[in-house]
Amino acid sequence: MSQEGEKKPETTNFWQQLRTKKQDKTQTEVVSIRSLFRYANTTELFYLVLGTIASIAFGVCLPLGLVIFGNLVDSFIDRAANLCSLNFTSLVQQYCPSNVTLTSTNFYTTVSLCNITKSNFALIHYDIKSHTNKQVFILIIIACVNLISGYVRVILLEISAERQTRTIRQILFQSVLKKDVVFFDTHKTGELSVRFTNDINKIHDGIGNKFGSVIEVLITFISCITIGFIKGWKLSLVIFAFAPIVFIIAVILFRIVTEMTVIELKAYGKAGAVAEEVFICISIGFLTTVQASPYFQALYEARVAAFGIWKIVDEINNVDSDKGLTKDDLIGEIHFSNVYFSYPSRPDAPILNNLSFNIKSGQTVALSFHQ
Repeated sequence: MSQEGEKKPETTNFWQQLRTKKQDKTQTEVVSIRSLFRYANTTELFYLVLGTIASIAFGVCLPLGLVIFGNLVDSFIDRAANLCSLNFTSLVQQYCPSNVTLTSTNFYTTVSLCNITKSNFALIHYDIKSHTNKQVFILIIIACVNLISGYVRVILLEISAERQTRTIRQILFQSVLKKDVVFFDTHKTGELSVRFTNDINKIHDGIGNKFGSVIEVLITFISCITIGFIKGWKLSLVIFAFAPIVFIIAVILFRIVTEMTVIELKAYGKAGAVAEEVFICISIGFLTTVQASPYFQALYEARVAAFGIWKIVDEINNVDSDKGLTKDDLIGEIHFSNVYFSYPSRPDAPILNNLSFNIKSGQTVALSFHQ
């Protein structure tokens, strides 16, 4: 038999899903960063501001620490360089006994045997201890600021995120309770469960400690670039020539992460597991150059998740409406005249087809459906 007419089973892999999802316009539906904090009250905004300031301080500590550590190393290098520039033979002949030999390794331990004073030899004035003590003291201060700011950042941002997500859960729950039957026909139970659990948890991650990590990484990057150009702009330009390569790889990684986020939110558990595995595998291999990617991923996921939740909350509720005429002693009849009805999710399956009847005041009527 000829197998030319047989079709091979279609397989859908990760890259095919990415190409397919590019056709879906809903993948770009995200809220702004400002909209993530729409339910934050004054107290939570106060915590957020303090946590942001602490994140900035935390991000500045690393570049400053590197500068001070470099100055500390320079102190030892300068001392050794000054010794290497001396003419030890001439010094021994002029100031030292015949049995004394001066070298760069034993100079500071043997110089006391020679008739060299601070007035005729300026190198003795070089106090390595005072130089190092000053630099070490500054490093201790930076370490303390780093420790305190890191602790304050995590505590304040997590408290703010926890309070906000609790408010979001309450508002979402109250909004769902007011929805009509049409809403539940178009929104499956599993989807609502994901909104209450997975999506809100993503918002918590995006506005909590990882939000502070995004600020920290940005401040660290800006500080390092600034200090680099101040210390040596020529060398910084040479190093910066490789920045486009790192940037391109980071953009590719971020694009994969964002695409997988959309797949995860729409396919729930199965695609979500693939997204996490792909992200972890790539991020571990590229962690040293794009360490900010997980934090930006959390922020983007929060914006994607918030879009679906805000859409439910902002949807106009037809149930419990306070508009229209109200009358306490309303007595009348209900008249159905040629009523057609079908559920939005099943428009081709009519439920009511040209239905007409009257219901008098005080009368009980039941509708029975059969196929």
